[in-house]
Amino acid sequence: MRWNVRVAAAIGAGPRCLLAAVLLLGAASVDVVAQEASSVASVTGVVHDSGGAPVAGAVVLLDEARVFTDTLGGFRIPFRVGRVGVLTVVRQGFELARVEIPAAGPTTALSIRLLPQLTTLAPVRVTGEVATAPAHLADFNRRRASGKGRFVTEQDIKDRSPPNTMDVFRGIPGVDIDSKGISRGAIQIRGNQCLPFVWLDGSPLGAGYFEPSMINPADIAGIEVYSGTATVPAEFMGSGGQGGCGVIAIWTKRLERRAKAPPGPGVTQEEVDRIAESFTVFAEDQVDERAYPAPGGAIRPDYPDSLLKAGVGGRVIIEFVIDTMGIPQVTTMQVLASSNELLSGAVMAAVRNVRYVPARRNGRRVQQVVRLPVAFRVPEPAPPSP
Repeated sequence: MRWNVRVAAAIGAGPRCLLAAVLLLGAASVDVVAQEASSVASVTGVVHDSGGAPVAGAVVLLDEARVFTDTLGGFRIPFRVGRVGVLTVVRQGFELARVEIPAAGPTTALSIRLLPQLTTLAPVRVTGEVATAPAHLADFNRRRASGKGRFVTEQDIKDRSPPNTMDVFRGIPGVDIDSKGISRGAIQIRGNQCLPFVWLDGSPLGAGYFEPSMINPADIAGIEVYSGTATVPAEFMGSGGQGGCGVIAIWTKRLERRAKAPPGPGVTQEEVDRIAESFTVFAEDQVDERAYPAPGGAIRPDYPDSLLKAGVGGRVIIEFVIDTMGIPQVTTMQVLASSNELLSGAVMAAVRNVRYVPARRNGRRVQQVVRLPVAFRVPEPAPPSP
């Protein structure tokens, strides 16, 4: 069996490049030179973490075969009876595991434990009414709590799954979409004879025709609608009372992620190593510079109102990967310990909005897995006035 040269080179670079090699194998060409006559059986097993929880999505390798563990951590992989093999398990955020398979094969299903590769970030304490929203949405939430106007949140949009932004506005009470004339498709506030004043991310677009389809509904973080002068906040009135015909304020998700470009043909060994590192997640002791929160980027979880009013504190520990852009990878977030699901949700929602200075290894940015403990504490009651 001959492997593509780039794949072999990446694997030869060491176990930390193995995950990249696994990904490259899917595209690598394999030439079958000869097929061994030994019979083929299978090896089964379960992969779990140090706490006994199943590890789904782990890559299991044995000879030329490759499979992934299911949601219960289980796997079944072909094995050629009559020759000794080494079964390898790779999973982001864990140390690589190897198990030698005897020529006769294992007599029982394997139980493989993966040890975590983790960095523990500085603990975070949340007391009372800590600021909770991204900066550009803080005032949105304040106005929403006032009870004036109509509001659409990101979660509202996700729950309704509208095909376009026009349908988002059609679902807001008191808002109409003009279906006739040159302003067809423009947003109107019911009962007003003039068009509303529109703001986008805090900047005025002015009064007049506004086509909502210019914005993807998946990019909207919040919408505010005010029907007239009596409800429009002062900051949205504009010069000369332009908000008198009503106001629509739209807030979008400002932070964008760069897509990683796939490697081109004819890459050098140095480029293979770089690609391997981009797919590899490193632990604290494997990087030259550890990841840390960017200036002004401290995490500020929201203390759930119901727990705060009930005087309930708690603790949450989560694990996640910080990518080479300093962005927490949502798909890697795992709650390792939590005293309450509401607290877990508050922490995970807050982590999405934090940006980090990424870790560095050999002068290059790399991904790093971290662990973050967060403690929620009810504020001490104020002493009685003398």
